[in-house]
This record gives sequence, C-alpha cells and structure tokens, in this order.
Amino acid sequence: MAEIRPMGTNALLIDYSSSANPLAKVLRAHSAAAEIEGLVDRVPAAQTLLLRFRGPARRYLGAVETALRGNNAQRQTVDKRKTMTIPVHYDGADLESLAQSLGMSPQALIDWHCERPWTAAFGGFAPGFYYMVRGSGQGWPEPLDIPRLTTPRTRVPKGSVGLAGQFAGVYPIDSPGGWQLLGHTDVEMWDLNRPNPALLEPGVEVQFEATSTVSAA
Repeated sequence: MAEIRPMGTNALLIDYSSSANPLAKVLRAHSAAAEIEGLVDRVPAAQTLLLRFRGPARRYLGAVETALRGNNAQRQTVDKRKTMTIPVHYDGADLESLAQSLGMSPQALIDWHCERPWTAAFGGFAPGFYYMVRGSGQGWPEPLDIPRLTTPRTRVPKGSVGLAGQFAGVYPIDSPGGWQLLGHTDVEMWDLNRPNPALLEPGVEVQFEATSTVSAA
C-alpha cells in the first residue's frame, strides 16, 4: 500500500517504500495520475512520486486516491507514451571486466543490454540524465546488481552508456561518475536548443542498439 502525505501546501507525496517492487508502482502511479484535473507536475523517484497542484493539495486527495485505486496501480504494464532507439558504440572501458565478472563474454553482455527495452524511470544527478530500468510490457524482471566502481572516475565523457545497480544510464555531459561503462552514444541527451531540452521523460521506452559487435571472449 502507498502512503500519501502532504509536502508543503500544494503537493502530495505518494510513498511506496514499504511496498514490494516500489519503482514499478511509482511508474504505474505516474501514468495513473496524468489526467487529474489541477495537476501541474509529476516528479517520480525510486520509491516515491511527488504530485504538485495548482491549489491546496488537500482538495485533490480524493482524486489521487481514486486514480490509484482505478488503477492503474494494479496494472502489470506502464503506459507507453514514446519509444526511441539509442545506437551505442560498445567500446566502454569496463565492458570486458564487467562481462568477465558476470561470467559471460563481452558480446553476450552487449546482447543482454540490447535484448529488451529499458524504461526511463526518473531523472537525477545531472540535467537530462535518466535512470532506466530493464524490461517493460512483460512484467518486471529481477533487479540487477551491478556494482559501482570502487573509485569513481573524475571525468566520464558525455554520451557514455553505463550500468549501476538495477539501472542503465547515459551521461548527458562530461562529469565525474562511478558507473560501469559499456560504450558511448552520439545521441544528445540534453540540448538547450530543443523545446524540451531533455531527450527522455518518465515512461519513455528506450531500445539500445549496437552499432557494431565484438569478438566473443
């Protein structure tokens, strides 16, 4: 069950931290809340969803509870609003070592990364960066457990594609980082010249596509 509590005057926080598979429930609630009248913003995170309204949040509590019940909270899929393909050059510094630690070849790891679409779950860390979870439309797979680097890099190049924990991500800018790097993409994840600078938004499905293959180890 979700806990709903006020956050200031005009917002409600839906908290799934005590539920099984909270991130899946956050994404379903994010979709369910889309049509609530008076809603001005939805901010998903790993275990919570913040809803911000035009007026006092207490006026909208009933509508939120109805939307979650109607649900959307019990659905096994997340509504698809957009699907996109991100081509990846699999030349990352950690590809071989990560594959070896997982007991597979580099090519097998690439195939696994490209096998299913990933869903943009929530943003964070840097403008345009989205935490993506694997598998959408067929239920939720077991979480990943990809360790971060013991010593983070002081500079990860813009466009780097990495894994950490249960998430995949694409670095939108040059920045420090501790994710395991599989490769890089030339796709602009953050561009101030676009009407919406961020390429992704919550619920978007991303299909990674290899631009080349590697020899099996």
